[in-house]
Amino acid sequence: MAGAKRKQPWFVRRADGGVFALAGLWERWQPVATAGDGEMPAIVETVTVLTCEPNALMTPIHGRMPVIIAPGHYASWLAPVTAPADVKQLLAPWDPTGWESYRVGTRVNLTANDDAECAAPAPEELALG
Repeated sequence: MAGAKRKQPWFVRRADGGVFALAGLWERWQPVATAGDGEMPAIVETVTVLTCEPNALMTPIHGRMPVIIAPGHYASWLAPVTAPADVKQLLAPWDPTGWESYRVGTRVNLTANDDAECAAPAPEELALG
């Protein structure tokens, strides 16, 4: 679309390069067969990443951010039954201390580009602004 503003891609990570877990929900279900079609619908698997209000690091980048589950809370998040109040406490913005973000080039927007260059900081003159 002519004149449309392109979104600026960002790289967000833990400053120590460590891994982290996103809060997500997964479901496997089978739609109800409609009368007369004679076949059972295929099983559907769906997944979603939960988001929350942005923290200080993410506010300049986007109006929401993924929920990060701290390692000490993995068991609670993955438990088949966790009290709603306990789950609600996990759905808060994470502490931005120990995290970093920087602009990257639009090379990351193409799935054919699957290499370390996608995470390279964008030169300031090329960063969308």
